[in-house]
Amino acid sequence: MVMALRQLLAVVALPVTVTIVVPFWLRRRYGLVAQLPEGALEWAAIAAGMVALGIGLTLFAASLARFIVQGKGTLAPWDPPRRLVVVGVYRHVRNPMYVATAAVIVGEGLLLRRPILLLAAAVYLTAMAVLHQRYEAPLLARRFGPAYDAYRDAVPGWLPRLTPYRNSDRQAC
Repeated sequence: MVMALRQLLAVVALPVTVTIVVPFWLRRRYGLVAQLPEGALEWAAIAAGMVALGIGLTLFAASLARFIVQGKGTLAPWDPPRRLVVVGVYRHVRNPMYVATAAVIVGEGLLLRRPILLLAAAVYLTAMAVLHQRYEAPLLARRFGPAYDAYRDAVPGWLPRLTPYRNSDRQAC
């Protein structure tokens, strides 16, 4: 029960804010209203948005599940995983939650045909890249030592590798 509450707090505080609260705020701030699609290009944008949204939600759920089961923690910096997670989607990309959240925002932008949300996704990814480089990566290196160093050297941060990373360190899971 306690783990479920920890997870709920982390998810509501972070990805829900970025993927739901901020887009709704942008919609209200700029007076954006839903419109029926006109023409093949707008229908294609909607289809691409649905695909991006689906990929983002699936990737996010898979990442979160790994943090809970293998990492024994949450996605929140105040309650991080206790173990280095290098399985599942983490075998292909080091930052799947950030990639997933950006895919959701891109999906929303395409689905709603609102370029401001595409800009929001770019700003989000830039901010997360800076956060990761300046805060998270050094923290992970201190916390997990050589296991993280080997993982960081083998797995790209943002664009997935095609072949899965093979972990040989017993401290990571």
